[in-house]
Amino acid sequence: MPRRTDPLLERALLDTNLQLGPQENALRQLLSSLASDHSRRRSVNAGNARGIKQATVEAQPGVARAFDTALGSVAAQRAALGQGGPADPQAAAYERRVGEQRATALADLIQQGVRADTGRVYANEQARSEYEGGKAKVLGDLQELSGRAGAQTASTYGKLQDDRAQRGLTRRGQDVTARGQSLSSADRAATLAETQRHNRAQESNATAKAQGAKGPKPASQEQHARARDGINEAIALIEQQRRRGVTSRAEIIQQLTTGRPASEREVDGEKVKLPAIPKLPADFVRAASNLVFDGTLSRGDVARLHNLRLRIRSLGYPTRKGGGQGPRSQAGGVAGSVAGNIPGG
Repeated sequence: MPRRTDPLLERALLDTNLQLGPQENALRQLLSSLASDHSRRRSVNAGNARGIKQATVEAQPGVARAFDTALGSVAAQRAALGQGGPADPQAAAYERRVGEQRATALADLIQQGVRADTGRVYANEQARSEYEGGKAKVLGDLQELSGRAGAQTASTYGKLQDDRAQRGLTRRGQDVTARGQSLSSADRAATLAETQRHNRAQESNATAKAQGAKGPKPASQEQHARARDGINEAIALIEQQRRRGVTSRAEIIQQLTTGRPASEREVDGEKVKLPAIPKLPADFVRAASNLVFDGTLSRGDVARLHNLRLRIRSLGYPTRKGGGQGPRSQAGGVAGSVAGNIPGG
């Protein structure tokens, strides 16, 4: 089964590539140019050395013949004058000097070939040093650019997630408003009935008080409205956390009951902002989690809300029928597996 990609991450990567891609391409082209120039210089150095060595090898026979010709010409001239011969010390000294000069000239040609090899090695070392220096700088620039790209992608991705979450909250609020408007008539009827029951309860309490008995005073309509607002806020935040990838019911309850201030974290050298999570009443958070994951209030929720003197009918949330456990959501896999371990669930 093909792996599903995150469209927001793909969008963040595309945005980073559009901004930093040209710089990366330019650096890689420069790296390739440095390698080509280094190879070309080595080829030129090798060609120069071969040319010098070949020239010295070809020059050696000519130099030797030139000295031999000079020596023969002088010997012929002396012989024509009746001079020279094996016993002539001047002729012997001259031949010795010419021989030494001949050997020195030939040795110098050989040394030129040796120096050509030495020069090639030195030139190659210089070219290599310049290439390594330029390569190290370009690779450093590429690494720094990679860090910037990672940080920019993370920052853009976080902003896109926050924007999506904010849009979700707005839609959730609109849905709640629309649902409230559609149920306004039923709410008015329920409010009227609740008012009548409240009045009867007050009369009963007054009678009981007169007789020395005390009973709990039901919450006011304003308190019921604040409770609905608190539970609806918890529902919206739970949905936001689920969209962010948090699927554990226990983890979400922990986050919302403890809260978290806005903070920043560093990603590849760039600071990424984390939004604050408000701290909400635990009873409202548990009720909201059961409404989101199971679709109904649990028996524990009903008991806790009654302890707050809140009437479930006035709040308008569904409850599990017949004392049963009701449907359990399997959303996210992890949430379904821990649902039975939630306190009061």
